Formats: sequence, structure tokens, C-alpha cells
Amino acid sequence: MGNSTRDRARLRPAKFALVGTIGLAAVTLAPTTGAALASSFRITRIVPAVSHVTRNGPRLPITIHWAGAATFPITAHYAPKPGCAGPNDYCASETDTFRTGTHALVWRQAAWCTGTGGSSYGTWYVWLTDAKGHRTPKVTWSLSCSG
Repeated sequence: MGNSTRDRARLRPAKFALVGTIGLAAVTLAPTTGAALASSFRITRIVPAVSHVTRNGPRLPITIHWAGAATFPITAHYAPKPGCAGPNDYCASETDTFRTGTHALVWRQAAWCTGTGGSSYGTWYVWLTDAKGHRTPKVTWSLSCSG
């Protein structure tokens, strides 16, 4: 056996951590960097995907399901996608902070619209930020306002 770079590379210990579960010999490896661990923090779905509300009616909840590693408190954010055009405050941005919780955050009174006019429909970006500043990738959520 020689001292080639290829031989030395085989002898170096890999810097990987086990992420996930082991089942039927399936193992997922991810680099053990802070960026990789933070990237596991993500929104998996929003329920409902489209909220239907009545103008000047009650505010309705959405549930944000997430996965990965995060530290509470977690702040949920939403902001309109570029090009949002609606009456009054329809294109508003909001946040809500969850001091504790599970992997399903219920954002009470998240879906709403006020003012006058016909029906409106818009799409917002939704993301989470944890106590350490880790942020999920943005996902979209839509709001339909009638009345």
C-alpha cells in the first residue's frame, strides 16, 4: 500500500452525524455543521393550505406543522408575495410568537380581512424563526376573502 492521497483519504474519519431513524438498514447521513442542522428546521405543511374568511368576520386559525431541530420560543411570520393588491390592509404582514409548543403550532386569528369591496385572493410567504435565529425556508399560504 502506497502513501498516495487516495489512500490517505480513505483513512480519514468522516465527519457525519446520524439524522433520522434506522430502519431496514436505511441510514441518512448529514454533515455535522450548524448550517446543515439548521437546514433540518422546516415547515412541512400549513392547514388549511387556503384559508377562506369573510370580510370583517371572525379571524380564523392556521396550523403550521414543522420538522427538524428548533429552540423555543419560535416566531411565525407571514408577508405577502410581491404583487399583492387588495383593499385596505389585505396585504398586511404579521408575526406570532410561541413560547412553548409542539411540532404543530396553532396560530389563532391568523386568517382575516377587513374593509369594503368584493372578493380578494392573495398568497403569502410563511416562515418560522427559532430562538437561535435559525429560519425555515419560506412556504406559501393563500387567503380567500369574500364579502
